[in-house]
Amino acid sequence: MLIAFDRKIQANSDTDEIKRLIKDASDAGVPELAIDGELIAGARQRLSVQSLLNILDVSSLDSLFKEARQHNVRLSYRYQIDSESAARTIWTGLHASRTYGFTAGKYGLLPLTLEEQRRVVELISGWTKGWTAIPAFYVGTGARGEGCGRALSPLGRVPSLGG
Repeated sequence: MLIAFDRKIQANSDTDEIKRLIKDASDAGVPELAIDGELIAGARQRLSVQSLLNILDVSSLDSLFKEARQHNVRLSYRYQIDSESAARTIWTGLHASRTYGFTAGKYGLLPLTLEEQRRVVELISGWTKGWTAIPAFYVGTGARGEGCGRALSPLGRVPSLGG
């Protein structure tokens, strides 16, 4: 199921509507609700951030994750990144470094979610056995994780991953 706003998502009225749609999706047996809206300032300043943090602030996203967990519905951003394609793109740069004789290569993982980052690291590690590929995690940038259902603030406090 998709809900697309043609403007910025408003913290109260729109998130209440999204919560209603989460319940409707659950009642209908739809396992996932994709959301889209105008990019928020943080996403514009960084070109892109992880998934739903492009369109929702951290506190609204935390509230929506909690609601979605209660109804067993997965929330996702309308435009998903294919982590295997991202890994292959990263690998080409790392392979070039290895071919030119470098003993290691560093690669970034933004704007991937925590789960997407984990998958990319697993793939890259398998493809670069015997050579050092170093994943870079940027702690000053917001992140989010599907399983933990929490958004990690880019500049403020970092909420517990425990839920």
